[in-house]
Parts: sequence; C-alpha cells; structure tokens
Amino acid sequence: MKRLLRLAAFCAGVFPWTASAQQPQPVLPDCIINFNFIGAGSTPVTANGNCAAGDNRFTGADTWTLQYTATGFTGLTLTFQSAPTGPVAPGTFVTYSGTVVQGTNAMTSTTEGAATFSNLLGATPVATPWVRVTLSGLTGSGQVTGSLQGWRTGYSAGGGGGTPPCPGTVALPCVVHDYLFNGSMWNPSLGGCLPAIISTSSSGNTPIVLAVGIASIRVCKLSLTAASTVSVQLFQATGPGCTGPTAITGLYQNITALAEDYLADQSLVVLVGGDNLCLNLSSAVLTTGTVWFVND
Repeated sequence: MKRLLRLAAFCAGVFPWTASAQQPQPVLPDCIINFNFIGAGSTPVTANGNCAAGDNRFTGADTWTLQYTATGFTGLTLTFQSAPTGPVAPGTFVTYSGTVVQGTNAMTSTTEGAATFSNLLGATPVATPWVRVTLSGLTGSGQVTGSLQGWRTGYSAGGGGGTPPCPGTVALPCVVHDYLFNGSMWNPSLGGCLPAIISTSSSGNTPIVLAVGIASIRVCKLSLTAASTVSVQLFQATGPGCTGPTAITGLYQNITALAEDYLADQSLVVLVGGDNLCLNLSSAVLTTGTVWFVND
C-alpha cells in the first residue's frame, strides 16, 4: 500500500498536467489596445513592433473584437481603422478594410457597444499592418473606455481572387473558417450551430440562451470580452432569473477575454431539457461576445 501511495505521489510530480488538464484555459488575445477617451482623438500609433502601440506588422493579428462603454456624451462615433504600411510608418488610415462579422463599424451608441471583425473572410484576405481606434463626432462631454483585441488564427482563406470566397466551388451558401457566406453577408456556421449575442453588465446569473420546449442546449463555441477583470462561469438553470443553477463549467478566474471551442467533442451540454444556459459574472463588469449553440 505504501509503495502505491509513493507511486501516485511520484506520478503527480512527474505528470503535473494530469491534475490540471480538466481546468478551463482561457485563450488570451495576441494584441490588446486599451483606450480611455475624454475627447475626440485616436489611439497612439508607434512604429516599434508592438501591437499595443498599433503596430501589427510582426504580431499579424487577423481577427478582432472592439468593445466600449460610454458615459456623458449625447453623440459619438467610434471607428476601428486600419492603414497600409509605408516605408517606416503607416499610410493613410481608413475605416477597417476587412469584414465586419458582427455589429457595425462605426458604432454610435452613447452607452456601450461591441463588434467583431476578420481579415480573412473577404474574396481576398486583407493585411492590417497598422490599426487604431478613433473617436469623433462628439456631442457634449464625457468619457469612452474600452479595448480593441486581436488574435492570430493561422487561417488562410484559400479562395484565390474569386467571388464569392468559396474554396473549390462557386456554389452558395458555402462555409469558410466557420462562417457561412450566402452571397452577400457572412454568418457563423459551426456545423449548424446558431449564434446568440452576449451583452451584460449584471453580476450573478444572466440567461444567454433560452430553452426551447424540453430540448437540451449544446454549446458549440463561446467567445467573451470583458471591460475589466472578472471571473465567469456557465450554469444551467430555469426561468429568466436562472433559478436553481447548476455549474456546467469550471470557474474562469480573473479574465478579460475568453474563447472556447466545444464543437470537437460536443461535451458541453445543458443536461436538463428545458433549462436555460446562464452566464455568471463575479461582479458588474460589461461583458460582450457570442455563444454558438444547438437545441438538441
């Protein structure tokens, strides 16, 4: 018996990942540009190889989320911009040259907003060596706070220069990199999974997918961005108030971004038919994103 205990202790030391492999691991952004505007202007851009300074030449982020909160202003325009590269500095900044996946560019809400973007979903993928966020069109006085976050996906659309961007076919609809192109716009596909937009600043449980009859909810993918550090967890529960919650994930502690793909093994399921899928926030922090799901 003592030898078995010693062997178990040895294995725990040599293979420490066995104890932590089941813990959820957040996917951190490769690029984060935070901003806090009290007047019109743009996030600074410096040619130093650091994406946080708007120099995306070496980071190569190609998928983006822009989120913000605002107070005070009665009118505003917040725009994600990109610029081609010059010899040692950016060229002229224009409205982001890639695809707006969800939301709008520019955003004009005077309270909060979020949008997602991709360099890879057009007929020809675009390069964004320089990026920035610009606040303009202000009415009144106030403050706008938020972040632009980017990820390297490593994906190549492979569609050549054709239109539509459907590798190997011109038939519509077609799926490219988990998005469905119907001839005029992109929509998340994920093998039949449907998207639900998340935007909440309430602490505790908030329903993000409502049950349909007695069907169960299978979660395919989850992507979140928070305005500041917060701990999050998914629950199943009944009713709009998420009554009687039961955890279906571990606790993602002290994060500002989260991306999880459950599609491969289809393991994240709201087991009780008729229960809602609820998002729990440890504090009242604006959290936005998308959850993709199927009603089984």
